[in-house]
Amino acid sequence: MSIFVDNLKKVGQNVSQPMGFAHSISSRAKGRNILIVGFMKAADANLAETAAKAGVDAIILTGDAKTRKWSLKTLSDSLGDLPVGFEVSAQENKAQENDQFVDFNFLDDIKLPASCIQDTDKSNVLTIDINWTDSFIRSLEPLPLDALIIDLRGEESFTIELAISCQRVSLLTQKPLIAYLDPSWGVEFMPVLRDLGIKALAVDVSESAKSGVLAQLCDSARMLEPKKKKPERRDAMLPSPAPAASSHIDEDEEDD
Repeated sequence: MSIFVDNLKKVGQNVSQPMGFAHSISSRAKGRNILIVGFMKAADANLAETAAKAGVDAIILTGDAKTRKWSLKTLSDSLGDLPVGFEVSAQENKAQENDQFVDFNFLDDIKLPASCIQDTDKSNVLTIDINWTDSFIRSLEPLPLDALIIDLRGEESFTIELAISCQRVSLLTQKPLIAYLDPSWGVEFMPVLRDLGIKALAVDVSESAKSGVLAQLCDSARMLEPKKKKPERRDAMLPSPAPAASSHIDEDEEDD
């Protein structure tokens, strides 16, 4: 399994406090409640370094099949041990399947050959349409797909209607969900997306780095608290009424 997918599955899990006399748990020991993914269209070493310093948890490199091993190596050198996803192209059928620098495959089109997700040692992350029918989304469950991306970049704002749509997808699948957002959304909707079952947020590195939103997202993600549990409703327990005293005389006593 890929490092990134493994981290996704751990999102929201509580981390037990270590034994000893430590007065508090370090920030690294706390479980993460959402991750940040950066999309890049080219293996730009400087941009990758900016993303790594901001604190992203993974990078997805998009583009055509012309991006070869030297580009992936350049990107990997700039990112250190951060996992890198590579877009599958229809031309190559598979995205550098055996390349040591690829942590997972990114699929952005369901029209790709089905062989792209078969017989591969890489994890697969697929972009889905939030408007697909319930039955179509459920049909993804048995396929060798390890995570799903909901592309929300075309939305101007995060409305209640959109929140309901995200919740619907979350309820229909057990696979980790990633929301691909426009950087202009900022960080205010992060707690809402966390509560809807979103495991990670994705943004374009170039756009978000220029506006300063990338660093804000990464900082907010590290400080995001877990979803608050609703308090259990306990109905008041009233004592059972005592049985009423009998008002009639027993028949045996009348006979006496």
